[in-house]
Amino acid sequence: MSMYLYQGAVREFVRDAQLNRLADKISTAFADEMHYLPGKSEVNSWRNSLQQMSNVFALANLEEQGVIVELQLPLTSKRLDVLVAGRSEHERPNAVIIELKQWSHVDASSLTDHVAVSFGGHGPKDTLHPSAQVYRYEMFLRDMSEVFSSGQVKLSSLAFLHNLDRASASAAPLYEKKFTELVGHAPIYAKDQIEELSQRLEDTVGAGGGEDIVEKITTSQFRPSKKLLDHVSGVIANEPAFTLLDEQVTAFTAVYDELKKQKSDKNGATFIINGGPGTGKSLIALQLLAAAAADGKTVAHATGSKAFTEGLRKRVGPRAATLMKYFNSFMNVQEPFDLLVADEAHRIRETSANRFTPASQRGGSQIEELLDAANITAFFIDDRQVVRPGEIGSSSIIREASKRRGRAVKEYDLAAQFRCGGSDTYVRWVDQLLGVRTDTKETFDAREAGFDFKIVESPEELERVVHGAILEGESSRLVAGFCWEWSDPLSDGTLVNDVVVGAWQRPWNARPDVGRLAPGIPSSNAWAIDPNGVGQVGCVYTAQGFEFDRVGVIWGDDLVWRKGFGWVAQADHSHDKVVKRADKKDPDYYRQLIAQTYRVLLTRGMLGCAVFFTDQETKDHVQSLILNP
Repeated sequence: MSMYLYQGAVREFVRDAQLNRLADKISTAFADEMHYLPGKSEVNSWRNSLQQMSNVFALANLEEQGVIVELQLPLTSKRLDVLVAGRSEHERPNAVIIELKQWSHVDASSLTDHVAVSFGGHGPKDTLHPSAQVYRYEMFLRDMSEVFSSGQVKLSSLAFLHNLDRASASAAPLYEKKFTELVGHAPIYAKDQIEELSQRLEDTVGAGGGEDIVEKITTSQFRPSKKLLDHVSGVIANEPAFTLLDEQVTAFTAVYDELKKQKSDKNGATFIINGGPGTGKSLIALQLLAAAAADGKTVAHATGSKAFTEGLRKRVGPRAATLMKYFNSFMNVQEPFDLLVADEAHRIRETSANRFTPASQRGGSQIEELLDAANITAFFIDDRQVVRPGEIGSSSIIREASKRRGRAVKEYDLAAQFRCGGSDTYVRWVDQLLGVRTDTKETFDAREAGFDFKIVESPEELERVVHGAILEGESSRLVAGFCWEWSDPLSDGTLVNDVVVGAWQRPWNARPDVGRLAPGIPSSNAWAIDPNGVGQVGCVYTAQGFEFDRVGVIWGDDLVWRKGFGWVAQADHSHDKVVKRADKKDPDYYRQLIAQTYRVLLTRGMLGCAVFFTDQETKDHVQSLILNP
């Protein structure tokens, strides 16, 4: 059953608004569900916007229609502002999603499907065009809700900007020619178009009978529709890079064969696919997503990395991206999926709950939620890629949680290296170098390893390596340990040159969820895949999960080698506030996290890696471990 904050007949909604108690009712429902009070700005938004919505309903003479306020989209934290349902004059059941905006001024944005809007006295921020936002909600419900995907109820969407004049210069960016198709899908109505909006609602739901329709919507099963599954399968199947080899095929086949057995084990099954960097874990995960979708199975893909997930979503397109979620999206699954693919499972956290989590959904462990969310859960994991406190994903914990539930556990190892020039030697040498593993004694011969690894003398030379690769048509990025401050953009949207080594200075990639960025600067999530990301330095959080032909690494002073002591983690040289907390509790664990961070950075390259060390003794030590440099 869907979570919402208000449901009833439109006549009740209008009366509650007239009596100034609508926002209070919604606030009480919010507090009961979340166990904390909503913010003042949110309450004011309800009070102002819903009063305007009430006026439109009254003008359209709507009474017997059904209305839902703040309907949560399943498996997401997103909520629809308003959904109104009823029958058209031809007795067709209809529902309309209405996105409410209090905007009074809009600027143009250089981002596709975006405009720029100022909030709370801050400068303009790139924000999704309201038609794009609400139309995506519509497509999501069409693909995921049986009542809409089956055609029982026809769904449409629109946006109501009740503080904006349609004819004013302040509104002009919303109606630029490039948005014509979007606005055609999901029209926008300004405050001087209330008559048109009320007529639209009267035509769509004016014949009443909406309360029963709303009840169907809130009790509808949320499952991926056949159309969505076919679309996802087609997108991934047509991607030539997704070709599996050897043990990759074995791992894929093991999961897929179990899926075809149609729930042969009543307790479900767990697959653990272990593999280091570049062994193809994500390729198998996407192939499983495509194969399950092609067979009409219900399937979801999940990770714990925003940059990685958003990169995958961009690669497969917005509609296929509907099935790509985060690990914290499965707290309240109504009916288990046939298959859940958990990629980058080392990033699983102890719990999915945060302060915004409803009390009814708190208490469970994230691993248990992922197990309970599907009849088959396939975890793709590298136990040595944990880089942050709170990330607890490990094969042993998954194994133990599965056995407590009586689930069969099957494990497969991926050894073949498809990154780092196909060099198993290089990856094992990096593991040995950093002390990440001690069960190997590997010598790295730069001439015979099949991977172009070199140490450079300056950040300028390192940058030349990156730009040289780009000129050769290769993908390449510059990354670094988190040894410098990470600033917000300046007021004009440009980035601050935080990474400074002598006279050389460059910015980090943009911080997540910042305000408006200047044209040509990609968002944090797009840094690894947008060509404009070349001018910035990436950190482990934006690089993990991605691969490039060549990578340039700045090895900072947060991890240094000292003769007689070995590897020393220097928290005073780190600017990663979250990871630094671990140093006070457990210095050895902190050192392990920093070492695993550099392991991730050093293994992003398919063909080569160049490294610049800010510490001379560390450089000399690594240099001494390379034959024929």
